[in-house]
Amino acid sequence: MQITKLLLESVPHLISYGSGGVLLLLGRGGELMRNALIRKHPEMADRVHATAPLDAADLSLHLSACDVMLQPYIDGVSSRRTSTIVALAHGIPVVTTSGRLTEPLWAASEAVALAPAADVSALVAATKRLLPDAKARSRMSAAARMLYEKRFDLKHIITTLRGAGAYR
Repeated sequence: MQITKLLLESVPHLISYGSGGVLLLLGRGGELMRNALIRKHPEMADRVHATAPLDAADLSLHLSACDVMLQPYIDGVSSRRTSTIVALAHGIPVVTTSGRLTEPLWAASEAVALAPAADVSALVAATKRLLPDAKARSRMSAAARMLYEKRFDLKHIITTLRGAGAYR
């Protein structure tokens, strides 16, 4: 199952959930995804929005407006997924997928909600559990920031590169 298909199948269940859910598709490909969703579900037109690629400042502002990030990956979340790392840096709770590329740190961190890759119903269920639970989102937000600080902050990258002899 492709990421596009995961989103196309999960988003309608989430948009119809609750009274005011809005989907914001950020970055490259967002407009195409929005068009595909609206073609299939025209009733969602006023609740699904997309941006073009954004500079860092605008991306940060848009991310700050999000309650939850939905980041499905066919092969699972990994530390190479920069969009997920950016969400962690912003302290945004992330619902994502576990798969063959997913390192153990993701489950241990409690910074993300994991669903098996390609399991649309589990992805939707995890998101639906998180959206109305402000306390859970707050705990995940703190865990996201802590994971980012401990593992992904630039100071750790530089230390690692220096240790590997990349910078002397």
